[in-house]
Amino acid sequence: MKRIITLLPVAMIFSIIACSKKESTGIADVLLISQDAVAFGKAGGSATIAVACPSDWTVASSDGSWLTASALSSSSIEIKAGANDTGQDRTARVTVASARSEETVTVIQASASTAVSIEINAPESRELDSEEDSFSFSVDATCPWTATSSADWLMVEYNPAGGLVTVSAGPNPGDRRSGTVTIASVDQAISRSLAVEQMSRSENPYFNYTGYYGLHAEDWYYGGNPLSAPGIGTYCTIEADEYGKSFIIKDLFKTGTEISALYDKRERSITIELGRLCYTYDYSPTSTHYLYLVRTKFTSSSFTAENITGILGEGQDEEGRTRKAILIRGLDPDTESLGLVALDSSTMGYFFYADLYYAAGEMYLVECDKN
Repeated sequence: MKRIITLLPVAMIFSIIACSKKESTGIADVLLISQDAVAFGKAGGSATIAVACPSDWTVASSDGSWLTASALSSSSIEIKAGANDTGQDRTARVTVASARSEETVTVIQASASTAVSIEINAPESRELDSEEDSFSFSVDATCPWTATSSADWLMVEYNPAGGLVTVSAGPNPGDRRSGTVTIASVDQAISRSLAVEQMSRSENPYFNYTGYYGLHAEDWYYGGNPLSAPGIGTYCTIEADEYGKSFIIKDLFKTGTEISALYDKRERSITIELGRLCYTYDYSPTSTHYLYLVRTKFTSSSFTAENITGILGEGQDEEGRTRKAILIRGLDPDTESLGLVALDSSTMGYFFYADLYYAAGEMYLVECDKN
């Protein structure tokens, strides 16, 4: 059965509910214990369990030959186990009872051939998305265990029977925040921890791709004519589309174009989709032009439509300042350029524009200020 972990520490719980006999008047006779299972290794040991009850209570063990249980105070008991030389795991129960309520603690002790261990199949740390995120990992344990979170924003759901833990967080409204998920045996004898951080929205790589950019290229063509001049030849706006999955690049090379870019969360990169229809307009009463962003080769008057990628880095803007940039990857800088090709509906033929710029060589989209 899945359980949501409550984040009040045990000590706080029992400081709230524990009371003396003088204070018990009018309080329901409810018995509470801090844990219902304990695991020992083959060498044995001891464990302390907190007890809260407004009336008198007693403690007893189901197997006194290897296990003892006794009251340490009015609010705790101590369970002790000797060494297990039987060669087999063994189980017993400790019963804590008041006049009207009873709780049971299950005690498991490993045999000489069994080690008590907990292993979590996850990295030592994990970063969560700013908008909301979750991940799961499995736990391999030879003893009963629990999963807890150190922060109220960090939620933990776990299933000991299935060995699965799911960690999640809602949107982060502020700065980067940190927490810890701890997997521990119920007697707290052994534990494993996983550090978790959630980025702020300003750190989120997805939103860092949005903005107003100029396309800076090592060289430019105007139509099919080389200009032999580096710089920015066209501007565009990158807008969020489906969060965490895609963007829309608007007005690149020609006002009105809309080009799709897919976001890779793992690689923190984008894939700019070439060869897809990005703009349509009526050129004449009998002709419609359909525009596509492609890789062009002016030396052979040809084009191809394999996608290109971009990753966040730095570049120079139109004033020579170092700014955030999207570094374009995938083009052959020696033979390929990037630009628009059009299909004419009247002739069903493709053509390059004589009055548009085409980027060539190394290139990047650099953040710019709008005029």
